[in-house]
Amino acid sequence: MAGRTDGLIKNFRAAVAIPAYTIVKFGVSDVLVTPTVAAGDASIGITGELAADVGERCDVHMSDIADVRLGGPVTRGDPLTSDVQGRAILAAPGSGAKVRTIGFALASGVLGDVAPARLVPGMMTG
Repeated sequence: MAGRTDGLIKNFRAAVAIPAYTIVKFGVSDVLVTPTVAAGDASIGITGELAADVGERCDVHMSDIADVRLGGPVTRGDPLTSDVQGRAILAAPGSGAKVRTIGFALASGVLGDVAPARLVPGMMTG
């Protein structure tokens, strides 16, 4: 990604070990986060460039543009949701199904890549 884009970044505690560039949701309290593990989970943001062990502090990007680890192939412009490891994948709900989205891909990539995403949380129905 070209340059740094800072938006709303909030600091939380990791409820479990969380890798860098992971989509997260609230844990069991307002101050804990955990990786998002399903497309229906209410994702709140993406962790920064540092991993966090259980109980450690971690920055969560909650607006603007943030880097995210990809869980499969995406194309720039694709809506993104989470896989079972908090990685970004194409949001493509089946007919009548709902998925929560975290934003849109700003670059194309494949499994394991770290790519920029525009954070715009929402919901899609197939």
